[in-house]
Amino acid sequence: MIIANGHICAIRKTGGGIDPVTRHPVAPSVDYGSPVLCQFRPVHLNLQSKSLGEPNKTASYEILIEGRWDEECEQIRLCRGDRIVAEAPVISMEELAAVCQTRLII
Repeated sequence: MIIANGHICAIRKTGGGIDPVTRHPVAPSVDYGSPVLCQFRPVHLNLQSKSLGEPNKTASYEILIEGRWDEECEQIRLCRGDRIVAEAPVISMEELAAVCQTRLII
């Protein structure tokens, strides 16, 4: 059993690429899956990093959900209430059969 402190949604991108007539890039359409309750905690959090001289937050999160995660997606959106915590690719996914949970690392 998890104590939910947020939810995740699968981000599915379709389309996109290059327009064959104009040769200009076409942005993909983005679709968000249904929210799934989760428990998350930061594994690595660096608030002092810089990118191109500007402050930049780098973070990695461990996410636990009940049951299996069968979504096919490139990225997930992690939210706490109405606030978006992160949109990131799934680095690792592990099924925890003994407790009927799935652990995601983003």
